[in-house]
Amino acid sequence: MNRQLKTRIAAYLAVSSLMLACLPAAYSAEPVYVNIPGFEKLEFSGCMPASEEDCFWVCSDENKKVVWKINAASGAIEAFSWEKKKLNDMEGLCGDGRGGALVLCSQSLNKRGEPRDSRQRLSWFTSESWDGGDRFTIEGFRQILLNDFEWLQAYSEKLPKQGGLDVEGIAYDAQHDMLILGFRGPLVSAADPAIAGDNAILLLLDGFMKRWESGVLGENNKWEDKGNPRLLDLGGLGIRDLYLADSGNLIILAGELGGNAPGEHPPQKLFHYDWRSGATPTLLMNVEQVPSQMGTDVPWSAAEGVCDVSVNGNPKLVVVYDSEKSGIYRVIDIPER
Repeated sequence: MNRQLKTRIAAYLAVSSLMLACLPAAYSAEPVYVNIPGFEKLEFSGCMPASEEDCFWVCSDENKKVVWKINAASGAIEAFSWEKKKLNDMEGLCGDGRGGALVLCSQSLNKRGEPRDSRQRLSWFTSESWDGGDRFTIEGFRQILLNDFEWLQAYSEKLPKQGGLDVEGIAYDAQHDMLILGFRGPLVSAADPAIAGDNAILLLLDGFMKRWESGVLGENNKWEDKGNPRLLDLGGLGIRDLYLADSGNLIILAGELGGNAPGEHPPQKLFHYDWRSGATPTLLMNVEQVPSQMGTDVPWSAAEGVCDVSVNGNPKLVVVYDSEKSGIYRVIDIPER
């Protein structure tokens, strides 16, 4: 990060609390628009709760090296972390159960159909302070998935919004050492995942952190022998994000495989899923799209990430939106099953 940009961001953080009068109340569930000097495309993607009350971390699928900590109650950006190594197309964040975090890149081809190394990474930060701990990165995580799940190779040369490989959801169950991945694409047939269909893909990678720390990740994993893939009927939608609730069950944010059709802005959907029993996912609520800019009607932005946050001591959900113009989030009530 160049010194001038760092200085501009630091100055923004110093005065951001003075700008809060224009923000809607957190409990109104109205969208909050965040603009940061020096970043023209924030495009929030994945999010995870921070250890501090009221706060959450968010990454961007356009800014390749920065994660932000936002106060959900006030809208203030309280911290950011700059990483030296590119994590291109960051789509998912989740805790590691030890005070650190996992950051997932999409594993997809870029718009030109190229498999860039920086899009194929999975990183583990041992401290939520990001800069204050160690960082370990799996290079070529995409290839590990292709090797273990050979049927994925049928989609390996397709662009992500055209049915190609695109991993956007990540959750980690520390109690079971289970890494859970959710795919926006491809959508596959329930009879044969090598054939395109309408079912979303969930992969359950058991013993993941133990294998990573032992240096044997990618060697005879045998994940496909253990009930993978888990194919979910989400009404023809792909998985945009995963969140592991306190109950140990998953909250799934599901959305369209491609972008909005002209003149349309369909809602994303939140599902509850007991991944341990494999029961049918239950629809919780629709998550409506929001305008990409404050005070305008078009274009619309779709929800791309979800996590819990405690706001003034009250449990809530944060939903973050993908917008080229601003970083957008909403604070909503936790839906009842």
